[in-house]
Amino acid sequence: MELRPPVPIDITSASTGNAAAAEAGQTTSPNQLPYLITRTSPGAQLPVYEHAKGGGTKHITVLRKLSGDLEALQQHLRDALGLADGFVDAKGRRKEYISINWTTRQLVVRGWRGAEVRRWCELTGF
Repeated sequence: MELRPPVPIDITSASTGNAAAAEAGQTTSPNQLPYLITRTSPGAQLPVYEHAKGGGTKHITVLRKLSGDLEALQQHLRDALGLADGFVDAKGRRKEYISINWTTRQLVVRGWRGAEVRRWCELTGF
């Protein structure tokens, strides 16, 4: 699966130093997106965490330290991962693959998606 930045912008990769974007001829600047993902300190890592819940039967990936338009981030990440809007479970309830926790301002992705989310964040420029 090929992950792409959410919005192609005509900026040469010389300013960002991204060799893959140089081949494509475009990259995305996080300053031009309606949301921001802040890296951790002091290690400057992306705030992407994988958790097992329910005795290890439920796997989730959490994206933390977010600000700005979380709905736009949810849609861009959903498009990048190739996920549908949602599904209906066995009891007939509608569930989302990527949900927003408005209290903690975090995105919760169903499944072990940490590597894909980290790669997408790096391609986007965060």
